[in-house]
Amino acid sequence: MNENGSDLYRHTGAKDVNDVDSIRSVLVCLANHLDGYQLASSIESSFSNFFVGGADVAEEFLRLLTSGIIPANSRTMSIIKCLHSDMVFPGYLKLRNAFYEKYPFRDVKNTWHVQVKIHQSLKTASVALSKRERTHSEVPSDYFEFCWVLMLSFNPELSSFTSDLRIIDYAWHEQTRDEIKADLR
Repeated sequence: MNENGSDLYRHTGAKDVNDVDSIRSVLVCLANHLDGYQLASSIESSFSNFFVGGADVAEEFLRLLTSGIIPANSRTMSIIKCLHSDMVFPGYLKLRNAFYEKYPFRDVKNTWHVQVKIHQSLKTASVALSKRERTHSEVPSDYFEFCWVLMLSFNPELSSFTSDLRIIDYAWHEQTRDEIKADLR
């Protein structure tokens, strides 16, 4: 997404777009906007050398990332590194430890979202990683859901960032106890 709110790339979930096509599109788009046409063109021309139709797309992606085609110190690589689950885990663990023992929860399938926003006028970017969670309980009076977001806001060089983890949305059953609502808010 660029700073005026329009999407540079959006995977719509269409069945005719596969993971490899999405990876290529995102990498080329990021490189073009963050590092310029030359890197974008290099990624586009060498991409098929790494994705040869193997069963493990993650392994093929790792080969591309470690090949040096995308320089380790590039702005594009700074953003890619933030998309790894290791970036989310410390904040998520803190969130989990805050109330999991009293109110156990689990992830809601297919709710992982990533948004990369490019701020052209500031020559910087931000990454928002979000996920929806819900109670383990099926008892209506114990039911809750929430959505958390980890916001990573980069400096102009995209060499460091600040982070902010917060819960941005709650959902309850009409019978959810007030105690649960108060504790989770």
